[in-house]
Amino acid sequence: MRVNHFVPGWMDLSGAETCEFLRMMDQSPPALGPVGAWWLAALALSNLGGADVSVVRVSPALTVPTPGPFATVLDRALFIFRGAGGATKQVWVPGPIEEIFVDGSVIVDLANPLCEAFVAATLAAVAGPDGQPLTQCVRGRRVRVKELGMPL
Repeated sequence: MRVNHFVPGWMDLSGAETCEFLRMMDQSPPALGPVGAWWLAALALSNLGGADVSVVRVSPALTVPTPGPFATVLDRALFIFRGAGGATKQVWVPGPIEEIFVDGSVIVDLANPLCEAFVAATLAAVAGPDGQPLTQCVRGRRVRVKELGMPL
């Protein structure tokens, strides 16, 4: 089954990049304007079926990487969400700012206003792996890629 995804891209001061695929709650066909019109015109000329369209656009919120204790794509804040169907979804934020953690800990402070805004936005836009709405953020913590079994 084909689904709409959002793929945010991240870059640290060294130029290293990472991205994540997030299944969106909104599964309606996006209005792609002239790109969509081109795709429909091209499909009309072909015997093949259209499987997927990926459109890479400039972010509406481009920011510049800044230095900090976790300012690398190898450090991430991992948020665990639970969905209406019981499935869990992991959502990453690479290079997290120090202020989102409980002092002296790797635990994300979910009561931090920045975290509250992120959780609310995730609940509104991202679906669980089963396509069901996410209903709550269970917890969050700092994770280094090495902890996931990948080399640093």
